Amino acid sequence: MGKTHTTLTIDEELLKEAKIRRINMSEELDKALKNVVGKKEKEILEPAKCEFCGREMRKATADNLKGLTWLSPDEKWICPSCLRNQKTAI
Repeated sequence: MGKTHTTLTIDEELLKEAKIRRINMSEELDKALKNVVGKKEKEILEPAKCEFCGREMRKATADNLKGLTWLSPDEKWICPSCLRNQKTAI
């Protein structure tokens, strides 16, 4: 799916507010139009395993923090319960 440039007419005050808030207008317009036409984005969730207990969960993302967390500098995936246990062990 390619992207194309277009010209839009929007309210001046709305544009100023969006710039102040550093809103990605292209991304927000894409979301709004997909919602209006009923097109749903497919979210691919790759299950992974906690490298401490073996529990299988989805990986946490910036949009949804629930799930396995990338533990650095160990470079391992860890589930929330093991993360809590690791914190208390330290």
